[in-house]
Amino acid sequence: MKKTFFSSWTLLVASSLLAGATISHAEDPNPPALPETSEGSGAARGVDAAASGQALPSEAQRLGLIKGTGILLGAKVKDSRGKSLGRIRDIVLELATGRALAAMVSSGADAALTPVPPRCFEAVRKDTALLNVDKKTFESAPKLSKDSLAFGFKDLNLTEPYLHFGQPPLEASETDPAGFVSCSSVVGESLLSSANESLGQVSDVMIDLGGGRVLYLVVKADPGLGAAGNLYMLPPGSVQPGASQTLVLNASKEHFLAGPQFNKEYPTDMALQTVAMAVYEHYGLQASAPSSAGPQSVGENLTREVIAEIFHVLTDFQTLKLGVTFSNGRVTLSGTVPDATQRQIILAAAERVAGKENIDNQLQPRDRAKAVVSNQ
Repeated sequence: MKKTFFSSWTLLVASSLLAGATISHAEDPNPPALPETSEGSGAARGVDAAASGQALPSEAQRLGLIKGTGILLGAKVKDSRGKSLGRIRDIVLELATGRALAAMVSSGADAALTPVPPRCFEAVRKDTALLNVDKKTFESAPKLSKDSLAFGFKDLNLTEPYLHFGQPPLEASETDPAGFVSCSSVVGESLLSSANESLGQVSDVMIDLGGGRVLYLVVKADPGLGAAGNLYMLPPGSVQPGASQTLVLNASKEHFLAGPQFNKEYPTDMALQTVAMAVYEHYGLQASAPSSAGPQSVGENLTREVIAEIFHVLTDFQTLKLGVTFSNGRVTLSGTVPDATQRQIILAAAERVAGKENIDNQLQPRDRAKAVVSNQ
């Protein structure tokens, strides 16, 4: 099998299993209640039997690595070797299709913008986003003026940036720049019902950046509407642009208030498919990976989650030469690490995501690796 190298990370996706995250439309007007689990809890990582016959964390139960705008906008961006590239200034979205099309990265307030395809993002940890390309590739990418987003998206062409970063370009027949919006402009917009009644304001946009997906809009209801302190979750495709910086929901006020919601003090795990089922079915829509992200296998999503978890616990991981590969239903960790302690940290992180029984650990502490070489 062929390995694809991303500098300090090696990803091998040897699986034809398609992600099972499609949610069919249901006529039931009363969706299931949302599970009250804390964000990022282990409950979100179930185990299911994939088509290979192997027990895998069920991609039908998780919908990706979801982050809100508070983390994504302004996040530091680093290349595959840990070199600083700038910050995410904004993200271009297409709400009608639920797609995140490009992250706009710049090295300063007055610097040009570099459109980066979502699939170039490997992981996001706290205030840092990791790219799977090197600094040279990033710096030679096509640029836009720093004010380009202020004039709308009519003339925005993402074909050159996609090709530069080795990603398949967006299909013109599937993309309408008239429907593009910036993530920063959506947050704070007023939400109106189909009868033009005020419902509240968009307080967050939940995005799986590496998957190129917008999963939810989070809405804070107007005072006096609904339970105090509750936030409402909407599919991005359930709204359309209105006049004067508003979004119009394709539903009545009563339907909105009866929809999936959670108390802001007890955030639900938005990556659970059961949550997506409640949200999308309530509005008669379907949740699935957008075509712009390309086909994602269970193995590819699983390696992304493993890398993200390692990135979360290991601050100096860019200095290591690690391999995270997937084949025949198992994740293999390979490479050399400084010592047994770091080996255990990496192993524990991978096991939290994939399960102990699905990990093949071939990591070697540096001193042990040297001893093996000397004995040969």
